[in-house]
Amino acid sequence: MRKLKADTIIELTVCYISDYKTTPNPYEGHYLHSGVEVDKQKKSVQLRRGDYYIPVNQGAKRYLMETLEPTAPDAFFAWGFFDAVLQQKEYYSDYAFEDLAADILAKDKSLKDKLEQRKAADPVFARDGKAQLHFVFQNSPYHEPEHMRYPVYRLE
Repeated sequence: MRKLKADTIIELTVCYISDYKTTPNPYEGHYLHSGVEVDKQKKSVQLRRGDYYIPVNQGAKRYLMETLEPTAPDAFFAWGFFDAVLQQKEYYSDYAFEDLAADILAKDKSLKDKLEQRKAADPVFARDGKAQLHFVFQNSPYHEPEHMRYPVYRLE
């Protein structure tokens, strides 16, 4: 492992947990996650002095892949060590966000088109105003970027 000596911004592959299952009963003191699915995105990530870079091309590469890869059956995520990313800390009140959502959609044609496409493709979503408001929130600058973001990145 190498500790970063300075703050830096690097283009990395970031994984967002898109789906997972959790056992109903603990095993070895943990509620195991399985069936983990991720969405991968290339992003510029702000790394801080003191963060760690771990080269995978080393003798411990199998251990690294089995513990750091979010979809691996024995990953740290599977054992519940990164569960904080699953908890949404920021939210909104419907009545307070409705006007703001309308402003966001008026200014962001791409998001408005994305919303309309989703409504056209999903009749249940098209009838659910709360789900639509949540969709706008999730795609707005007010949604916390760390929610569901796996805290281990890849340099590819």
